[in-house]
Amino acid sequence: MIESLLADVEQAAESGGSQRRKAILRRVTHLFTAQAGHLGEAQVQAFDDIILVLARPAESEARAVLSNILADIPNAPVKVVRDLAYDAAASVACPVLARSSRIVEDDLVTIAGMRGQDHLGALARRPSLNERITDVLVLRGGPSVRRTVVANGRAKFSEAAFGTLADLAVSDAELLGMLEERADKPRHLRQLRQGLAHPGEDRPKSRGVQTSSSTQVYATADIEQQEKVVVALLAKGSLQQAALITARIADIPTEMALGAFRAADHAPLLLLFRTVGFGWTSLRLFIEAKPEVDMTPEEWRGVFETYHALTMREARRTVRLVARRFRA
Repeated sequence: MIESLLADVEQAAESGGSQRRKAILRRVTHLFTAQAGHLGEAQVQAFDDIILVLARPAESEARAVLSNILADIPNAPVKVVRDLAYDAAASVACPVLARSSRIVEDDLVTIAGMRGQDHLGALARRPSLNERITDVLVLRGGPSVRRTVVANGRAKFSEAAFGTLADLAVSDAELLGMLEERADKPRHLRQLRQGLAHPGEDRPKSRGVQTSSSTQVYATADIEQQEKVVVALLAKGSLQQAALITARIADIPTEMALGAFRAADHAPLLLLFRTVGFGWTSLRLFIEAKPEVDMTPEEWRGVFETYHALTMREARRTVRLVARRFRA
C-alpha cells in the first residue's frame, strides 16, 4: 500500500497537477488517520515523507484542514506538524500550535519569538507550557495573550515573568484578578490586590516629553508608552536622550539620571525605575545591556526581590531626597 502511494505521489509531483496532489493528500491523510493507532514509528515516518511532499506546496486552505486533523493525533507525522507550525498563516499554524504534542520545545520558543499575536494566542492555550515559552509570551504578547496564558492552569512562569505580569496588572483589572487566582505566584506577590489597591497615589503622572534632538517624542498617553520610548532609546545607545526623558518624568536633574544609568551598582537605577513606574522587564533588559554584566541566577533573584519589595512611595521619597542634595 505504501509503495503504491509513493508511486502516485512521485507521479503527481512530476505532473504538477494541484488538483491531483490535493486528492492524493486527502487520500493519504484519511488512510493515516484510520490506521494511526496501530502504526509503529517507522510506518509513521513513511507517511510523514509522503504527506510532507504533498502538503508543502498545497494552498493554505488545504494545509489548515490538515493541521486541524493532525493536531490531536498523538503520533502525528513530526516533520509535517513542524512544517505546519512554522507557517505564517495563523489558520494553518494555530491548530497544531495549540494542541499538538509533536512539536519540540526549541521550535515552540522560536515560533513564539518570530510570529504574531494569533500564533502567540494559540501557544498560550497549549495543554502544558514551561517557563522558556511563557517568558516569551509574557514579553511579546498583547493583553489577550497574557490573559490567556495566565488563565492556563498548566502554564509555568518564572519569577521574572510574574514580576512583569504584576507590573502590567496595575492597569489591567482582569489580568489582576487572574493573577490572584494562581496559587503558584511568588510569596511577595501573594497580596497583589492590596499592593495595587491605590496605584494612582504612587504612579507618576504622564508628562509630555521632548528630546534634545530635532525629533519630539510626546508620551502623554500613559507611563507604559514613556517606558517604551526610553527602552527603545537605550537599545539604540541613546543614553543621553533616555536619561533626559527619565529625568523629566521623575522631576530630577538629568545628570542625576545619567549617573543612575552609568553606575556599576544597580541600586540607583532600581530606585529610579521604581520611582517613574517602569517595570521589571525593562530594568532587566537595561542591566543585561550594561558591559561586563555576568550575574548568577541567585544575584538576579536578589535584584528581582529587592525591586518588587520596594514600594513606589519609598523609592520616590529616596530619589527626591537625593535630588535635593544633588541640586544643592
